[in-house]
Amino acid sequence: AALGNLGGGNPINQEAIGKAGGICVILDAMKRFPSNEEVQRCGSAALVTLGGRSSINQEAISKAGGICVILDAMKRFSSNEEVQRCGSGALWNLASGNPINQEAISKAGGICV
Repeated sequence: AALGNLGGGNPINQEAIGKAGGICVILDAMKRFPSNEEVQRCGSAALVTLGGRSSINQEAISKAGGICVILDAMKRFSSNEEVQRCGSGALWNLASGNPINQEAISKAGGICV
């Protein structure tokens, strides 16, 4: 969550966090603790912020497997409103203005989640 807060509304910070490996740290935590709702919620929330208005981070999140990680969290915690909200926001930002990510989200089953 802290990385998301640092990146919030500041494109320079967003890209600096991405370049410093922050995206991979978030995704690694989500992969290591798939059954922890709080990790999934906070990780998805951070990805909302880091993926917003940054085509560099959109690409980095996608290339690191972030789309599948987000969708897995949304499927695993389908009754958790916050995981759904944060996951949807992250996917929205990843798809925004990015046809490659739009297709990747569709192919990964994101339309059905």
